[in-house]
Amino acid sequence: MPALSDRSFNPKAWGKLGLYAIGLGVVATLVWASSIFFEKFVENPRLLEKRFNDPVGRVGMTSTRIAHLGSAAVPTLVGDMERGSAAERSKSLELLSGIDDPRVVPTLAAALKDGDAGVRLTALAGLGRTGKTEAAAVLWTLTQSDDDMLRLRAIIALGLCGNESDLAKLIKAAQATDGQERSLFAWSAGRLQRRLASLKANADKPEIAGYVPPAPEYTSDEQIHARQVDIDVLLADIEAGKDILQNGVKLNELTDVGFATWNQGHQIAVQVLAVRGPERAFASAGDALPMEPVKPTAQKLQLDEKPPQPAP
Repeated sequence: MPALSDRSFNPKAWGKLGLYAIGLGVVATLVWASSIFFEKFVENPRLLEKRFNDPVGRVGMTSTRIAHLGSAAVPTLVGDMERGSAAERSKSLELLSGIDDPRVVPTLAAALKDGDAGVRLTALAGLGRTGKTEAAAVLWTLTQSDDDMLRLRAIIALGLCGNESDLAKLIKAAQATDGQERSLFAWSAGRLQRRLASLKANADKPEIAGYVPPAPEYTSDEQIHARQVDIDVLLADIEAGKDILQNGVKLNELTDVGFATWNQGHQIAVQVLAVRGPERAFASAGDALPMEPVKPTAQKLQLDEKPPQPAP
């Protein structure tokens, strides 16, 4: 055991130790820098090259990883608006809507003027997905559109991203309209109230803040009919202008199809019908997609019969 008076670890030894430490630090820095370089200039570009692998409305590992790239993916996705096909533009808009970046909402807003209807609808759904106040401001302009498809879906999307100031506007808009649009504005006001309550109650839990559970599932024809009766009563009260604020909440609780999913466009489209109640929604879908059997032609089957040939 060395004595306390041992002076073998002299300043020269300390200097060598310091050099070793500096060398290890340089190596660690080079490794870190090389990993950053590889991720930025090799791995991320390779991933973005696969951005169209998942079709619109579908989420796979590629879409999830691109969304996790965040702002690093935005320039490429925004660039697709100038050079991609309609399907590619739609997919890029869908991916953009899942990224928190100041360039996202302006890009989605500009895409509402795209010449392709599918791209416009994807942009509308993307605005709702962002949950941002500035997205709601864009959607309000669509509530005056002559395009029924855009207008009705925009009303639904407002319930996904509006704030306190939008709530008063939704009630006012409901009072200024009637029929289906009044019920949609009331539904949107109801969902917005539930969303704001969730944001407040779960402020310390960002993973669930703003989450609104869908309507309870029904498992029998009796439950479907009972739900329809309850919804019909609510719709009648809303049409009569009775307590739209609270009846909107009840309507949302009974008809919300759920939006904790990647395919926001599909859910918004379904919600436009679901506000009417399950029986009426099914009837509407049936009217739009008639499944009548094909009428018989009354023609007899003709066989091209040939006389038997003699054996050679």
